[in-house]
Amino acid sequence: MLLDVWDSAICHSLLEKSLLLISKCFPSRSFNEVACLTIGERDACLFKIRKQLFGSELHNVTTCPQCRQRIEWQTSVDSLCRQGLDLIWEIKPLEIIYKGQQVRFRIPNSTDILEIMKIENPDFRQRVLVERCLENASLPSSSTEGWPEDLMEAVIEKIEACDPLADITLDINCPDCGHRWTSCFDIMWFLWSEIDMWAKKLVQDVSVLAVNFGWSEHDILGMSHNRRNLYINQIYE
Repeated sequence: MLLDVWDSAICHSLLEKSLLLISKCFPSRSFNEVACLTIGERDACLFKIRKQLFGSELHNVTTCPQCRQRIEWQTSVDSLCRQGLDLIWEIKPLEIIYKGQQVRFRIPNSTDILEIMKIENPDFRQRVLVERCLENASLPSSSTEGWPEDLMEAVIEKIEACDPLADITLDINCPDCGHRWTSCFDIMWFLWSEIDMWAKKLVQDVSVLAVNFGWSEHDILGMSHNRRNLYINQIYE
């Protein structure tokens, strides 16, 4: 199944690939239902899938922005997701009171992100995102164009507080020069990088076995990982 998802998603954006993967791994949910998950819940799904496919431990490599030293770091899904990976599959409205006026809104989802990705101006993009999430406001207009900055900041802070998995940051320390910085952890990019490497390695193994033994792709993919490796090791011994 995973190889089929990888194959069918090649021409899609990273976000669309991730939504497709989730809808395949949670077959009771349609693509549109997955797209309506909050960003944090979407990423919770991806963390769950990652644990099932490759385990909890996460290994990565980065470069120190100060001395350009290559740094390897390790963490785990559980340490990044301390609040747990329980899925609600339900949109809950939020609200704040601003100078006696009620502002009701929802947490952004992937459908919103797909829409604002078409906008080039990052400042305008953020305002359009908030406007898409407004549900009911006793303000004069549903447009955020005339909003004061403190109101916009209050809405964004509320969204971030209620969807913490949407923005995971790592504190990184360079062992060589001592430079410290924070970096965002993008589970979509991380997981699809792993899937891409896994799929290309599997396709390569299938090619090697097919050439050397004359077996079909169907038969080779039907073997266990360990069994395929045994045959491949025999070829190179």
